[in-house]
Amino acid sequence: TVTDSSTDEREQNTEMSTAGISSPDSDIDKPVEYHVQEMFYRISAVVIFIVIGTLFALPWSSDLIQFIWQDTFSFIDADVEGHIYNPLELWITRIQVAGLFGILLGIPMFVYQTYRFMKPALFDREQKYYLAAVPTSVVFAMTGMIVGYFILLPIIFFYFTGYAEGTAQLAYGVGDTFNLIIAVIGMMAIIFQIPLFIILAVLMGIKPRAWFASKRIYFWGLFTGIGFIFTLDPTLMVPILMVVIMIVLFEVTLLILKWLSVE
Repeated sequence: TVTDSSTDEREQNTEMSTAGISSPDSDIDKPVEYHVQEMFYRISAVVIFIVIGTLFALPWSSDLIQFIWQDTFSFIDADVEGHIYNPLELWITRIQVAGLFGILLGIPMFVYQTYRFMKPALFDREQKYYLAAVPTSVVFAMTGMIVGYFILLPIIFFYFTGYAEGTAQLAYGVGDTFNLIIAVIGMMAIIFQIPLFIILAVLMGIKPRAWFASKRIYFWGLFTGIGFIFTLDPTLMVPILMVVIMIVLFEVTLLILKWLSVE
C-alpha cells in the first residue's frame, strides 16, 4: 500500500511537470490538520525563544531602565525625573524592557520557523535564500532598533516635551514612558523586516518586483493601518513617523532591486 501511494505521488508530480507546473520532490500533499498542528508547534518555538530571551535579560533590566531613561532625555537636553504610580509598575516595566531582547532573539527564530514550514515547497535555490535571511533578519532588526533609539525617540520626546513646556510641569510616569519607548523600538525592529521579505519574495519567484510596484498604493494603505492601529498616540506623531518609515523602506527596496536589475 505504501509503495502504491509513493508511485501515485511520483506519477502526480510527473503529470504536473508535464503540464508545465513544477514542484519540489518533497512537496507532498498532507491533511490540513497536519499543517495546522505544525504551524502551532513552530509558533510555540518562536514564543519560547522570546520568553527565554526575556528571562535572560531580566536580571539586568533595572540597569537598562536607568540607562535608557537618562540616555533618552539627554538627547533633548532635559532633566526629567521618573515617577511610579502603582506598586507593580516598575516590575512590569522591567519585564517589558527585558522583552526587547526577547523580540530581538525571536525575530530570526520566526524567519527560521517560517523557512521550516515552507521548506517542502521550496527548491534548493530558494532554501539557500531563506537560510541566508535568518542572520540578515537579525542585522535588519538591530538596525531598526538603532534607528528607533537614536533618531525616532529623540524626535518624539523633543516634540512631547516642547508642547508641554511652559504650560504644565513635566512629570513622566516610568510605566507609560517605557510603554512608548518599547513600542517604538520593538515596532522598528519588525518594520525593518519589510525589505527582507520583499527581497525574498522577488528572489524566490513568489512575486516579481513589478508586482510590488503596481500594488504600492495597497501597501501604503496597509502600512497606514498598521501604524495607526499598533501605535496608539492621540497626537498622531508616532503613527505618522512609523508610516513614513515603512513607505520609505518599501520604496527604497524597490529602487535597489531595480538598480540591481532584479525583476
